[in-house]
Amino acid sequence: MTGVNPFANSGYGKQSRLLVGLLRGMGHDVNYFTPQLLNSMIQLPDGVKIMGRSFELDAGDNFFNSFNSALTYFNPDIVLSLWDAWAITGLVYSTVNRVKWILYTPIDSELDDYTIEMNNVLNAPNVSEIWTPATFGVNQIRKVIRKEMVDKVFYIPHIVDGNVFKPLPNNTKDKYGLSKYDAVAITVAFNQSERKNLQILIAAMSKAMKKLKNGGVNLAWLFWTNP
Repeated sequence: MTGVNPFANSGYGKQSRLLVGLLRGMGHDVNYFTPQLLNSMIQLPDGVKIMGRSFELDAGDNFFNSFNSALTYFNPDIVLSLWDAWAITGLVYSTVNRVKWILYTPIDSELDDYTIEMNNVLNAPNVSEIWTPATFGVNQIRKVIRKEMVDKVFYIPHIVDGNVFKPLPNNTKDKYGLSKYDAVAITVAFNQSERKNLQILIAAMSKAMKKLKNGGVNLAWLFWTNP
């Protein structure tokens, strides 16, 4: 299995730890490869620890060589990746004759004839399945995928921690001076990178809040993000 960083408190990090734990619970032998840590122990939700193997993401050919060396050593049946798929096009194609892949990737925008890099990795001959956490992504991928792969695209939503995401207490609206008829929106973004377009979101929400207020409805927007 490969992904960005299993120690991160982001969606990717938590999904990584949960998926590794679930796969181990099903009896699979799992190794986790990531470019963002030294060889370190990863604590899984069930208390088990496994070794996270590092490889060099930004080292040119060394990136592909180190990953392919790991494939030689561990000889996996399949690689499950938790990445934005376009970011690992070269890695997937470097292993075409060696191993099958399952791509678990978000789709943030429409796909068409111009989204060449994403289309290329989705159609790599060694990709056996594609998972995506939204039905929007399923529909977009099926537009650009080769015909025999259409039924190999699956909607698998993110695992939701019910201890974190749960109905707000009854007094929450009182805390923000809202009536029971007013609305509350919550936005969580792990970072403020350019392609997240948070400035557009802020501008759109500002317009929505003004429009709602003109209609007699107040909207409290709780917005959390890392720097």
